[in-house]
Amino acid sequence: MPPKSLSRALGCFAVSVVLLQLVGCHGTTEPTVGNGVTVRIQTDQRRYSFSTDQGVHVTMVNTGSQPVYTELPSFFVSLERMQDGRWQSAGVWYAIVAVAPRVVPFATGDSLPARVSMLSSVLRHNGTYRFVYQLYEDSRLSQPLPPNLLRSNTFEVVD
Repeated sequence: MPPKSLSRALGCFAVSVVLLQLVGCHGTTEPTVGNGVTVRIQTDQRRYSFSTDQGVHVTMVNTGSQPVYTELPSFFVSLERMQDGRWQSAGVWYAIVAVAPRVVPFATGDSLPARVSMLSSVLRHNGTYRFVYQLYEDSRLSQPLPPNLLRSNTFEVVD
């Protein structure tokens, strides 16, 4: 069970984000940094269809021995789409109301799930996508995790 302060922070975040829906999922990829920082960012499927799926589900899990940090509420997770052989920002799919942001730690085992509706404007095209998170090694948010730890697996969106 997460600490009460984490539960409160996540509760405030859930209220402050208008279109972000929280759900669970499973994953397997766990790149690491030498200081015990390990996170897994994984979608629940590798392929989604506009005609049969309701949304894309992703979860970040801290599987390492050290905490990781982010600021909530914030645009801490976004979506990228492969275009012409390069990753391009597809944007964010949620809005934030006026709530003062604060640093939130994620201890070992803590998770942060998210969902993007198949009706969202960021998923308007067939293609290859990935999620990108903003996570930090320190509570001052001055040391971002390496890029390989901040990206999910790739996934396909088709008709």
